[in-house]
Amino acid sequence: MKVSAFTSGAPAQLSDILGAVRGSGNVRVTVADVAKAATGVFNVRDPQFAGGADNTGATDALAAFDAAIAALNAAGSGKLVVPDGTYNLSATWDIVLESRYYDIELSAGAIIKAASGFAVDTKLILVQDDSPAVKGIRFNFHGGKLDGRLMPKRSSGAPDLLYITSKNIEKCEVYGTEFLIGNLITQSSTSTAIGTGSKVFTTTDNLDDDNSSVIVGQAVHIVSRADAANGMYGTVTASSGTSLTVNVTSVDGSGTFTDWTIMPDGGDSGLFFAEGKNFTAEKNSFYGFTDAGIYLSGDATETYGEDAFIEKNVFKYCSVPVIAKRSWRRYNCI
Repeated sequence: MKVSAFTSGAPAQLSDILGAVRGSGNVRVTVADVAKAATGVFNVRDPQFAGGADNTGATDALAAFDAAIAALNAAGSGKLVVPDGTYNLSATWDIVLESRYYDIELSAGAIIKAASGFAVDTKLILVQDDSPAVKGIRFNFHGGKLDGRLMPKRSSGAPDLLYITSKNIEKCEVYGTEFLIGNLITQSSTSTAIGTGSKVFTTTDNLDDDNSSVIVGQAVHIVSRADAANGMYGTVTASSGTSLTVNVTSVDGSGTFTDWTIMPDGGDSGLFFAEGKNFTAEKNSFYGFTDAGIYLSGDATETYGEDAFIEKNVFKYCSVPVIAKRSWRRYNCI
């Protein structure tokens, strides 16, 4: 067989490879081509996808994620894999479903996170369908994280971490994800007057601990436990041990207080599923959402929005209710 370059770009499909081999014989078939064609696996770290996604968090990974989804769409179905590492996204990862079935898998050590400068009222991951041929999508995250701590406070919309909307999806499954808008729920007895500008609080919790993790740039709400009408909103500018510095940009009420509760200010819901059918959410963890951890939304006529199975999920630091539903039928929660 004469050797020449196989077409670059999306992974070669097995039918293309075999057809080329049977045809002119003028083709170079690599092990990688055969593996990708046989398994339909698309790794965001593969250099063919916009150079491969940076898993150190140093540069924007969005172009590689977009390219990998485009290749999966072109293939007709398959699995998109996100290996261990930290992947910063500068904007929403917009997944437009065009194929029959999607399997998106995060390794246990993978973190997809919003980078500083994320737009207000956007989603971390937005899933929409563009074809009635779409049959199903599965997110299997194995304990991997979606980190929205740097998503700005919402103005009117909702900075959900995973927002799925489709009237065509026949089955949607989400497993093993840690949805993180901010673990920070702590208290402080520092005497502080309500007002804008830099405020320093001594907290009751070690903010370096995983259970109270907070990062510079995260939006927070500081409120008096005696009267929730008195409080402050701002972003974290420094955090170390039990010392927290916040740049306060807006306030409620007035006065000086020593009974502060400090919590995340932002994420509406971790997982939002709109107008679909046959939805399963199992063994996920939701941390620090100001609205529901899971939100199910059907349509007004109840034509879409049915058969939700929500099992063995963990909700911590979420507002009540931790699960919300609107126009949704046949809903089961364990």
